[in-house]
Amino acid sequence: MPVTNADVGPVVQLCQQHRQRVRYGVLGAAISTRAGNPNAQPQNYAQATVTMINGFFGGICPGASWVVEKTGLPTGYGAPPNANFDPNWSAATPLHNTVAGFLAWLDATAPGWDANLQSTYP
Repeated sequence: MPVTNADVGPVVQLCQQHRQRVRYGVLGAAISTRAGNPNAQPQNYAQATVTMINGFFGGICPGASWVVEKTGLPTGYGAPPNANFDPNWSAATPLHNTVAGFLAWLDATAPGWDANLQSTYP
């Protein structure tokens, strides 16, 4: 399962740049899928992805606010709007709930995003 901070951070930055929300588990499973895991399931990656995001960004911050839990809000951020959220963040922005849909969006938005992944499988 080794998904790394080095891969999670840039993908979250793409979400921030394009104002797209993604679920924690979907983010981790999408990266793991591209690292070669054909059976990556979001429920197996949610908590680990929170840890990777915190490792990359150093904790709660506006840039990381684009990754959310099942409520559509990021864990531990409080109710928006507040200083923890990106000023462009909105519950009305697109939300990626599936690995396949998120991967399709990534491929269309940032072709080659996965060319140098450091995450590995197995």
